[in-house]
Amino acid sequence: AISAPSTCRIDGSRMVCGENFVFDIENWIYKNYENIFSILENGKVSTILDIYKLKYLKLNKSRINAHRLWKVLVLNYYLDDISFNFE
Repeated sequence: AISAPSTCRIDGSRMVCGENFVFDIENWIYKNYENIFSILENGKVSTILDIYKLKYLKLNKSRINAHRLWKVLVLNYYLDDISFNFE
């Protein structure tokens, strides 16, 4: 029998999918901060948000700020995917 795929859940600062896959969001965000910031700077989300205020989230490196940056990054990819135009 084929079992249904397990759902992902957030456990602290890690994304856990199944038993073997763990993604440490906090460390990944802060290691790739400059790349993420350039993606956001050139992305569609920059027409809605003041991207430069997101730099303040790096001053206090916390799990919550990493999740905030993650959510803005996901929003940016979503807006790019649906070809959103804010005018």
